[in-house]
Amino acid sequence: MLHEVDELLDLYGVVGSGASSKQIIQAPRNSSIFCGWCNTGASLKCLDCNEFMCSDCLKNHRSSPFSTNHSVIAAREPSTTPSLTEVAFSISTSVRKKCDVHDKVLQFVCEFCKKLICQCCTLNEHENHNIIQIRSFAEKSHEKINDALESISIGNKCIRRSIDKTLAFIRLLDRNSSDVSDNVRKTFRQLTLALEDREKLLLDMVEKLKIRRLNILNDQMAGLKSALSGLAETADTLQRLMHEVSYMDSIDIVLKIINGERQLEQFASIYKDLQPKQETIVFNPPDFNLLTSMKMCGRVVLAGENASSINPYESPTPGNLDVLIKRHTLQDSIAAAPNLAGASANFDTTSDWYLHTSKLSQYGFTLSSTRITQCIPGALAPVHVKVFGENDLPSLSFGLEGHEDGQVSRPWGLCIDKYGNIYISDRRNNRVQVFRSDGTLMFKFGRKGVGNGEFDLPAGICVDVDNRIIVVDKDNHRVQIFSSTGMFLLKFGSCGKEYGQFQYPWDVAVNSRRQIVVTDSRNHKIQQFDSEGRFIRQIVFENFKQNRGIVSPRGVCYTPQGNIIVSDFDNHCLYLIDPDINEILAVKGQEGSGHQEFNRPSGLCCDDTGNIIVADSKNQRIIVFNQNLEFQWDVEVRPSQNPRMPSTLDEKDRTCNVALMPDGRITFLIELSPDAKEGSNPQKRFVHVL
Repeated sequence: MLHEVDELLDLYGVVGSGASSKQIIQAPRNSSIFCGWCNTGASLKCLDCNEFMCSDCLKNHRSSPFSTNHSVIAAREPSTTPSLTEVAFSISTSVRKKCDVHDKVLQFVCEFCKKLICQCCTLNEHENHNIIQIRSFAEKSHEKINDALESISIGNKCIRRSIDKTLAFIRLLDRNSSDVSDNVRKTFRQLTLALEDREKLLLDMVEKLKIRRLNILNDQMAGLKSALSGLAETADTLQRLMHEVSYMDSIDIVLKIINGERQLEQFASIYKDLQPKQETIVFNPPDFNLLTSMKMCGRVVLAGENASSINPYESPTPGNLDVLIKRHTLQDSIAAAPNLAGASANFDTTSDWYLHTSKLSQYGFTLSSTRITQCIPGALAPVHVKVFGENDLPSLSFGLEGHEDGQVSRPWGLCIDKYGNIYISDRRNNRVQVFRSDGTLMFKFGRKGVGNGEFDLPAGICVDVDNRIIVVDKDNHRVQIFSSTGMFLLKFGSCGKEYGQFQYPWDVAVNSRRQIVVTDSRNHKIQQFDSEGRFIRQIVFENFKQNRGIVSPRGVCYTPQGNIIVSDFDNHCLYLIDPDINEILAVKGQEGSGHQEFNRPSGLCCDDTGNIIVADSKNQRIIVFNQNLEFQWDVEVRPSQNPRMPSTLDEKDRTCNVALMPDGRITFLIELSPDAKEGSNPQKRFVHVL
């Protein structure tokens, strides 16, 4: 190759191959460049447009707002004298390649533009760029290739990091938009609940009026059919009398005729009384001017760095509710990701519950402050837990151990209705007993079996706003619903692991929307149903990573905001769950006897301000927390620790469930310890009201 180069140098008459490009590149002597606009002689060149121009065309070019600041230089014609810079080296197949623009030999590399150029290019388009000879560039090939490979490696890392950031932002945006959408739905759900309830009430009224009217018409039709049948019988009787009158006694004839006439009068009276009347059901629609206000409710805006606070698709209106979409950094998303993973979240259970819920609100897990459920469904006034003072004594104790009316055997389920009546699922006696607020038995229902209204170790119990009684039939793996008087209405569930099936369900709760939640202990999940037992959703705890063990959900209740609290009997903690987004929001507690610890937490309930009352069974106490699960006070049930407790209680008796009376008094059940003998204390009471 060097021999060929020397021959080319001799051919072009270039003396010495070490001449520099500065000596080679010279300005042209005579101009033969033409304007690209008017085709006249050009003396100027626009570097930004790469165009030669005359002075007149340049003025027009400068007048455009897009080219006012373009750089313009004097145009120079390239030299026609052959030199070293007109010699190009081709390592592959040919020695010379020519420029597509100037038809000159490619001799140089413009490192700024990363392209091969000829001498004319160096005098015009690439003037003042960093230009070196092709051979010099090739001699540094290894160094340049290594630099390029190193840059590629760095570029790979940088691009991958940017891709990871982008994916993180995409995941965060998807989660954020989903959470905000959930909040919008929850917010507007509150607005529509009243309309839905009103709609349901009106539809129920329509149905009831229809049924009542149908019953009346059916009764009338039945009476008329009966009269028609009676007329037919009377006609048959008189027809027979017509044929027999010649040889019958006169008295018999008269009696049959009179009896027939009397029957005709009765049927005529029935006909007159049962005449159907046309009655129609009329609906008076509401004022539809409300629709205009409802259509303008709420507003979603984009909030964050460099973001407008006004939604471009919606004009703001006074009083609108702003739902903000927050912008987060990658660090925010990485920090948030572990805490937003639903059932796989890894919360620090020793820290404060409120800290988690307040952090979650930053990412769209804002809890509604609107009360959508009640401590006692249908109660006319809010229920607030009453403090059990140092000098207070239990106001009521009842429920002896046994199998007679008013006696109980291993009770667990406990609830109270809006009238103060106390409902107890009497497990070993396989029945439900209902007591007045003074402890006297009102009625009972149920027996052992698998039929409708029969039980096999019933556990959780609650009443809904319609005062229906909902009972967990634990060992029959189902839930049964009864009327307020104990008449069987319906059942749902069977043994299994599929949707709507159970394996030893334990507790049940219902909210003001009549949604029923059941703790499914052996399937390690909770399931939610509508008022007729149709499956809505489930939350599975089986994959919940807490380095603890298999979750054993036991007690359950709704908070005033409609969230769900579940006690984990085996892992000694509570879970706060948002059922609308199917996620565990927070976890609280660990094994111990401190104020923020539990030992086999069992039944629990909430009052209407969000205070949480927990039966901490193996710690033999009742704990009261505020809505952020900050300790308020507790009640020991061991007589040695609390002399105010009845003397009939034993040191090993445990609290298994709690409920609130309408006046806020705590009602609780006790259960015997596993090693206790039944009947050892004939005076023991299992139901206590503080």
